[in-house]
Amino acid sequence: MTNRALVIVGSSLATGLGMTFVPEGLVGFPEQIQTILSSGISVGFLCALVLNLVLPKSEEDRIPAEAQLLESEAPAADQSRIAFQKVSMTTIDLPTTA
Repeated sequence: MTNRALVIVGSSLATGLGMTFVPEGLVGFPEQIQTILSSGISVGFLCALVLNLVLPKSEEDRIPAEAQLLESEAPAADQSRIAFQKVSMTTIDLPTTA
């Protein structure tokens, strides 16, 4: 996970749990908003949504997941294909006989 994703998840969990454990924080709000925000799930969702829209994405977030696979994480079939490509790309200079 990237730092951006960790900030979004951590903040959403903190605000959701905070509203669950301290519901008195909504005393000054209108009744309709208190009804919506009384659930920690809705508060966590709204926090995650806002942070996802506001926080800028890093270069790492823009790279597709397929491109982030390392050779060691590739499946066995891909490993053999990668090894074959490495071998087929090397040239061997054999001595020539006259």
